[in-house]
Amino acid sequence: MRSGTERFGAELKRMREKKGLGLRELARRARMSSSFLSKIEAGKEKPPAEKKLRALAKAVDCEAVWLLGISGRLPADVVKTIQKHPCEYVALIRQVRNLDAKQLKHVLHRIPITFMDIPVSSEEMESFRELFQRGKVSQLEIRLVPKGSGNESSEV
Repeated sequence: MRSGTERFGAELKRMREKKGLGLRELARRARMSSSFLSKIEAGKEKPPAEKKLRALAKAVDCEAVWLLGISGRLPADVVKTIQKHPCEYVALIRQVRNLDAKQLKHVLHRIPITFMDIPVSSEEMESFRELFQRGKVSQLEIRLVPKGSGNESSEV
């Protein structure tokens, strides 16, 4: 059985090759040394810290959260959130751990979402999240107006 480090390295290599990137090109895009990445892919080096994992995710065009997850890490903001109420968050995760993706999405859609204290749909929030994660914009200006006011708009 392979270790988590070996599994992460193999998955990173698979994603790199799927994108048609050589090791040196990935290193250039992620601003890391190719020897370091080679060791990671070979399972001889642990996955890097969050900042470098995010750079790798961008370089291979995958979700940073996914790459963090397969590395065995959590995003820093999630860790801070869990630290506020650790017992409750651990209980919540244990309650939903056996749900499949479809069931989890159903649960998530039942939780009210707000952005800057304004209710938004899960689709709107996902659009915002995608723009930030993909790095498609360097600055995002959003103006939300309550529905029915006649001035509905979102500016990006």
